[in-house]
Amino acid sequence: VAPAASNHLQTKIRNLLEKFGTLEQPPTISRATPISATATFAKAEAAQVAAKTLHNVDNRTELEKRKADHAKPQDHEKFCVKLLSTLGGGDGGMVAPRNRIRISEVPGEWSAPDIEELCREYGPVESAAPDGLGHFIITFGTEAAAGVAQAALHGLELQGEDGFNTLKCEFHRVLEPRLTDDDAYDPEAGADAAQQVPGSGDTDSGPPHLLFVDEVQLSTGEPDPEDREIYLRDLPLEDYSEQDLHEWLDSFGRADRVKFLKDPVTKELTGRGYVRFQSHEEAVGFIAAFPVDDAEGNVQGTWSLSERLTRHHNDVLSLVGPRLRSIATATGCGALVFAGGGRCTPGPQAPASLVACGTEAGPLHFAAWPRQRLKADPSSLQKQVAELLGDVVANAGKGG
Repeated sequence: VAPAASNHLQTKIRNLLEKFGTLEQPPTISRATPISATATFAKAEAAQVAAKTLHNVDNRTELEKRKADHAKPQDHEKFCVKLLSTLGGGDGGMVAPRNRIRISEVPGEWSAPDIEELCREYGPVESAAPDGLGHFIITFGTEAAAGVAQAALHGLELQGEDGFNTLKCEFHRVLEPRLTDDDAYDPEAGADAAQQVPGSGDTDSGPPHLLFVDEVQLSTGEPDPEDREIYLRDLPLEDYSEQDLHEWLDSFGRADRVKFLKDPVTKELTGRGYVRFQSHEEAVGFIAAFPVDDAEGNVQGTWSLSERLTRHHNDVLSLVGPRLRSIATATGCGALVFAGGGRCTPGPQAPASLVACGTEAGPLHFAAWPRQRLKADPSSLQKQVAELLGDVVANAGKGG
């Protein structure tokens, strides 16, 4: 830090950190080498987002970057940000989701799509769900985007029919159980639904068996102008890392969300996934580049059945819900849920914590936990789900 700038250091750091949330007290500056600053946020989520976003970020000025010919920063030229502790406690081993915010005082005529469009300015949005009149719960694709949105939207004035409304925006405080490595329902393992597995009775507490609707049945028919999501198959895993696949998809357009499916046990990529582009035209371009054919080894892209069914979600829920129990019984499942698209429909023995997280987003899928003494038959489950989806597609409007 240059001597001339040292007097303004505390203000600069405070301004930087307050982009992520309210500080309980101004930063404390240590003049030891290297110089460090300590700050306490009013909310733990804000501290977590700030640490994750700022750690290892290049802290050089534009002039310093130009003098270095824009070479990569050395370690001493990057922020080192760590969480010292989480104050409070008393949550009984619970943690709050960090990529979800609640917006209140929204004008009554604003709908979920209106709020979703507003929030997309700050990063990828997975879902926007009403939570009562004038209240919405927004799930972002990243914690960083949620933190930036929370800071930007809190106090923002929106014009409604009756004048201006001042928004209130905070991290959503619904608590979820803190999981161990042994019982996590890992969203990166191929599901964005609630992260909790049944742990009582004779239900197996291991990872669930996951069936995404597009794995069971592919969509057909001409696309709607609203179609933006594509189901991917036969991704080139031998030649590409996960980061390489992200960069490859970026070459086709701006992706709002990319979801690579993984094996729940091994955590390895399965070669399948979803990509949702920002525009229908970008998605059409990808489909044109990778049409469905029978050639082994070629990437296959089809319009997402999950996205199409999500547009008819009320119909889908009414058709799926009543049949979960019979499917679970027939296939030996101790618990069975249907989740994604911003909803969760619990079947028999579904844990209350899973139902409480009903604003979760992501592609539609079934999650099944077998009974400990009667292991579920995956092939039988897939057959039952295929029959169910056939009925759903036939009765939920366009989607098949």
